[in-house]
Amino acid sequence: MNHTFKKVLSLGLTATMILGISTTALASEQATNLVDEFVISDSANYDNMHWFSDGLAVMTQEIDGEIKFGYMDIEGTMVIPAIYDDAVSFYEGLAEVTIGDKSGYINTKGDTVVPIIYDYVWMFMDGFATVINDDHYGIVNTKGEVIVPLIYDYVESSSDGLFMVATYNEYATLDNFGFLNTNGDVIIPLIYNNAYSFYDGLAAVEKDTYWGVIDTNGDVVIPFIYGYAESFIEGFMLVEKDGKWGFIDTSGNAAIPIIYDDVIRLPNNYVAATTDGIPVILSLSEVNEVPETTPNTPSGIVTPTNSKVVVNGTETVFDAYTISGSNYFKLRDICALLNVGITWDNDTSTIGIDTSVGYAE
Repeated sequence: MNHTFKKVLSLGLTATMILGISTTALASEQATNLVDEFVISDSANYDNMHWFSDGLAVMTQEIDGEIKFGYMDIEGTMVIPAIYDDAVSFYEGLAEVTIGDKSGYINTKGDTVVPIIYDYVWMFMDGFATVINDDHYGIVNTKGEVIVPLIYDYVESSSDGLFMVATYNEYATLDNFGFLNTNGDVIIPLIYNNAYSFYDGLAAVEKDTYWGVIDTNGDVVIPFIYGYAESFIEGFMLVEKDGKWGFIDTSGNAAIPIIYDDVIRLPNNYVAATTDGIPVILSLSEVNEVPETTPNTPSGIVTPTNSKVVVNGTETVFDAYTISGSNYFKLRDICALLNVGITWDNDTSTIGIDTSVGYAE
């Protein structure tokens, strides 16, 4: 007996396939926007399938009592044998595979292009991937050639064709940050105590407890005068100086005056800021002066609100504000109330929610 399946264009069914499901349990008759039937035979004995990428999908088979991973095409034919202990979907024509406790990459023909010799391999981006052995990081290209030798304690690629590298100091803390080009040559020496990757030709770096900005030649373009700084995002950088926060542009000019006790970046280049307990909404796209006593802003007047939150019948009150008729609560307060984890990613300046762990200060 054959089971008829459909290639899925609808987001809903694709999301189901990402989870990996039994081929006998996949229901596609009620999905919309479906094209190109393909057939999988019961005799193939495939246990689970994942979504298609580059015309192939990960499949698992039980062989001699062990689950092995391979790849099938849209006709249901196993075109890359199930010989791997783990495998992920193809991306940019390459897929990560694992044999035993070592990983590498194969192409869509099943040829090994990055030797399966690494403890960990990261996804290829722009033709390069980070690889790790014995806690040392390096970079390989799509030919499997080692571009950056595995001698560093950290490696990170950037959109500007430079790799940020770092080594540990005597206190086992990442220190000595620098940058290499795609040939593995040191372009900017490992002389910085901390750094962010380049973005549009600029990178925030720390030296002797102060932060500044360098260009891809290593020249200082914004002096080391800040106690903290982050990467430029859409042309603006969060900075701290003498305990106050604000934003500067790529020329070092203050886009948001560095006078605020706290700032949070919002969508559409708006910033929520407080000073002396007074909240205000500012725009990075406009000239911002020191706020008046009553903060009239592009988004309206900010006023405290007595709105309440009820969870499981229990009423809770905490600091909240009304801005242009909408209520705003602190995400940390909500996470604490629901006892879910909250995370912060310095590289992307984003807040995340982790429901697998409880809340922690």
